[in-house]
Amino acid sequence: MAKPTNVSRKPNIGRVILHEALFALAIALFFVVLVMIAMGYRLRRSESGLPVVERTALLRVGSYPTSAHIFLDGADTSRKTTLSSQRLVISAGSHSLKVTRDGYQTWQHDFTVAEADITWFDYIQLIPTDRSGDVVQSVPSTTEQAIWRSPLGERALVFTPARKSDPAQINIISLSPSSTKNTVANLTKDMTQPQLIAWAKDDGMAFLCANECFLLDLDHSRATAVDLPIKRNETLLDIAFINTRTLIAATSERAFIYDTTTKTAQDLPVAMPNENLPEHLVAATSDLTLLYYIATTPDSSTNAPKTTYHLATVNTSGAYHDIYTDDTPFEFTATHYLNDTVLVIANRSRLKIYFGNASSLFGGDSEFHLQDEYDLPTERSPIIADGRFIIVENGFAVDLERHTAAAFDNNCSGTTWQKLSNAQLYCPNNNELLIKDFDDTNQMVINLPDGVSAISPASLVNRRTLYYWTNEDSTNTLQLRQLKL
Repeated sequence: MAKPTNVSRKPNIGRVILHEALFALAIALFFVVLVMIAMGYRLRRSESGLPVVERTALLRVGSYPTSAHIFLDGADTSRKTTLSSQRLVISAGSHSLKVTRDGYQTWQHDFTVAEADITWFDYIQLIPTDRSGDVVQSVPSTTEQAIWRSPLGERALVFTPARKSDPAQINIISLSPSSTKNTVANLTKDMTQPQLIAWAKDDGMAFLCANECFLLDLDHSRATAVDLPIKRNETLLDIAFINTRTLIAATSERAFIYDTTTKTAQDLPVAMPNENLPEHLVAATSDLTLLYYIATTPDSSTNAPKTTYHLATVNTSGAYHDIYTDDTPFEFTATHYLNDTVLVIANRSRLKIYFGNASSLFGGDSEFHLQDEYDLPTERSPIIADGRFIIVENGFAVDLERHTAAAFDNNCSGTTWQKLSNAQLYCPNNNELLIKDFDDTNQMVINLPDGVSAISPASLVNRRTLYYWTNEDSTNTLQLRQLKL
């Protein structure tokens, strides 16, 4: 029997090349599809039934409280808000968004989104249907009372002037939705209405000044009289804490550092302005103490006196270091955001935001650098820095996280906007609370309970609870109420 013969076949080169080409094409198409999906392209069926490719947009939705139902263009998305905002892929164009939750008012907003854009509604504040305010504290009411809230929102102070044989008092009220504590520190029988107040950085200390000055230890409800070295021909204009024992003060004539423990003062070799004064002459953050002063030198071309305006950082030993100089007066403030110290300057209808590291300023190897700059509606306005937000009193705010700015009608009555949450500002306005959302051009309004005719400027929102004051004529008391948002 003959053995079979092994026949070697030559591979079909063309078929191999075709297979490899098809495989490579499939891989290429796969990556192209992935890239298109990442860029927001989706396949959908048109009205004629044919598939079409369109570029979509992204919607992020979150609310407080969470577990609210999300409706888009009238349809239930079967999604609920969570601690991290929900991510919805939508088509470009006009849409209607609605968020609902039992016990809360329905939130609704119409918006338009472009292809490949991301629209954020991730901090929607839902308003309770029941807006009754609970009384949490009462203090005797007089027409001359003054109320302040601390910068961190942890405390409120109520000053009550002396009555008959009773000395003036400070009611120290701790603010928390779960508990409020009211303690009293006695002052003197002769103290008039305080005109100046400064807060330590942790809300634990305060400093009050009128015809007398007092250092308040708020944690222990103690008031200690402080005899600042103010001369007869000068007026105390501003004061701030460098630390819990050291103050920096600015008068109409000079600036000085005062140690409350040793009761000693050290003058700073600077001149103070007597006109075009900013809102503050001194300010402090946890690692930065600022002093505004002027210097007069001969002009290099005309030899005439020329005034320049300076902002310096100061330490407890009296050393100071200029960090900003201008030919015209300006407003300023400072805050912290993430790991940076943020310096804010407003003048000549411009708002300038500088980032830097203040801890090494006196070493000379660190300066502030200009991060953002914006046009202001007015020439110059006071500024409030509140963490993520820079708020200008005339109705303009900057979001440091997103590097965006928003201008809005400043329809607050005698006060300004303050921070409510990570993306919202609020303003007490007569018998209502206005809420402005950075992610929403609309303005929400919370109507206060019946019988509340006005909100004190000392009202505040702390831990999602609004605190406000009402005068109860029937009981002759000033009542602190809380309204859960």
